[in-house]
Amino acid sequence: MRVDRLCLLSIDPARSSGWAVFDGAILHDSGCAKTSAHRDDAVAAWLHLASAKDLVRAVVAEDWFKGARSHATTYSMGVSFGRWAEAVEATGIREDWILRVKPSDWRKALQFRSRGRQAAKAESVRYVHSLHGLTVGDDEADAICLGHATLRRAEWFGTVLPASQRKLLAETTR
Repeated sequence: MRVDRLCLLSIDPARSSGWAVFDGAILHDSGCAKTSAHRDDAVAAWLHLASAKDLVRAVVAEDWFKGARSHATTYSMGVSFGRWAEAVEATGIREDWILRVKPSDWRKALQFRSRGRQAAKAESVRYVHSLHGLTVGDDEADAICLGHATLRRAEWFGTVLPASQRKLLAETTR
């Protein structure tokens, strides 16, 4: 899969959601969304980049998982994901086209070794700082890392992207 043709929006849904926009494998922008206006700005940045460079739009979001800290945490992640899905669906991307990746899967793809939530979040922050020289919060760092892992494992998109978009990202062109 040709990731250089991809405009990826990566989301870590939470009360303060980290997000990142990638132009192919290059981090274009990132931030932390605490309001609907912040989410709208992130989606607008993603749309603008995709339109300006004629890239295929794709979305990845961290999936919630067994062992979440509490029922309230799982609930708030679901609510946040629903709000992001609503903003993304307004652009023509259906919710079932959003790739959902568990934290353990994206951390494994980046070969993270830390155990436990706090250690894993600290490793994400260090990874982003060493790769991009950015000092960001853990939610934003997780979104950036999720995007990097997804781009390394682009075959994950084969399960969610429609055939027309997969064709545009095919390795070879005719």
